[in-house]
Amino acid sequence: MIGFLIFAILIAIFAYFAIKTYKELVELRELRRAATTGMDKALINRYNIMENLIVFSKGFIEDQNRFVVKLLQVRLVPIEERAAIEREFSDELGTLLAMISEIPQLKADKDFTTLRLQLAKAEKIIHEEEEAFNERTLEYDKAVSSFPKKIIAILAGFKPVSTFEVKYLTR
Repeated sequence: MIGFLIFAILIAIFAYFAIKTYKELVELRELRRAATTGMDKALINRYNIMENLIVFSKGFIEDQNRFVVKLLQVRLVPIEERAAIEREFSDELGTLLAMISEIPQLKADKDFTTLRLQLAKAEKIIHEEEEAFNERTLEYDKAVSSFPKKIIAILAGFKPVSTFEVKYLTR
């Protein structure tokens, strides 16, 4: 009888721990998803500003349509899969931005200057969203990877995820 009681208490303790851990992992996953949304919105805002800069510089740069098409394509990729594409594309956008920033007619244009200021502001927001996203990701990964929570994570299908590193166009 005492053996059964001890066994029942141990099962109850394990069940409590498992439920509590599962709830914590779900919360951390949802916080990361919310941060993903913020990151996605910030990047899309940057794409919009870059698209406006490219369209504004029409006639000054060659092959501008290629950049606009790439901007449209990168938006369609889910944020979780966008990190590698984003780094590669940011290099191209940075080169393009440097190139159009050196065009004297554009440098003197007030609207172009406004777009550049909007881009700098967008980059600041991206930096803040990136920090929040990566902080949430590290919290989630720590919970998923640490013992004894790792046992519940494996049983419930929680897997470690990667952080997101953005290359900035203005700094």
